[in-house]
Amino acid sequence: MPVISDCHVHTSFSADCEAPMEQMVLSAIQRGIQTLCFTEHYDEDSPFINDPEGERLRFVFDFDVYYEELQRMREKYKDRIRLLCGAEIGMHPACRDRILRFADRYHDKFDFLIGSTHAADGLDPYYPSYFEGRSLEDSYRAYYRASLLNVRTFDFFDSYAHLDYVLRYAPLNAVPQHPRAYWNTLFEDEIREILDILIERGQSLELNTQALFRGFPDANPDRTVLDLYGKEGGTRVTVGSDAHVPACVGAGFDRARATLLNVGIRCVTVYERRVPRTYAI
Repeated sequence: MPVISDCHVHTSFSADCEAPMEQMVLSAIQRGIQTLCFTEHYDEDSPFINDPEGERLRFVFDFDVYYEELQRMREKYKDRIRLLCGAEIGMHPACRDRILRFADRYHDKFDFLIGSTHAADGLDPYYPSYFEGRSLEDSYRAYYRASLLNVRTFDFFDSYAHLDYVLRYAPLNAVPQHPRAYWNTLFEDEIREILDILIERGQSLELNTQALFRGFPDANPDRTVLDLYGKEGGTRVTVGSDAHVPACVGAGFDRARATLLNVGIRCVTVYERRVPRTYAI
């Protein structure tokens, strides 16, 4: 059966999104999504900038206002879609105490928590400045090492998001030199340890489809990582579009399903009240 649960979606409660929650709900219903989890950004000390002058976007949100709107949507659309409460928490070891306080404060409200790495060396690969002044290999190495440190440091999350996020933003003139699989093979030691930690803890790996509707041939992570995950004994995969606009809710899910089946993964995981449940695809 198709993938009908989108477990990574943003709304105007996230600093980089302008879409009202209701628009995302209506788009999901139109596309046949039966479960939608909102995962607003919570990223302490984020390096994100809003303009060339360096003004920062504040990647935190008012949970109480967010939850009130979610409850309103749940009531209004209760017969048409299941709506879940989540957050995408950017992991920074220096912010460990603040991050854990946030996750714990609303533990009785959350259905699902994503852990992400959005920065290495104080920079986000989303911005070209991340790659400036160093080789592509060094840029990637810094990101994967930061990712491994984050996964070692934090265990609060249910699923680890877009593991090879850095590959999404490499300078275009560098991409033809090596396919994405080359880089994930080059840093296989770091990736394997991340996967082994997730498997040992019983956490999930996210398949994030945003790269597909940005024109890339693979999702994040690519099939090389998914294949390694399966070989290491991993079975839990959550699927999310990482949509920031209504048109992208559920985008790329047919290709995601085909990729999962191709590497021998035949179920997806959805969390409700932090409890994982698997569904055949």
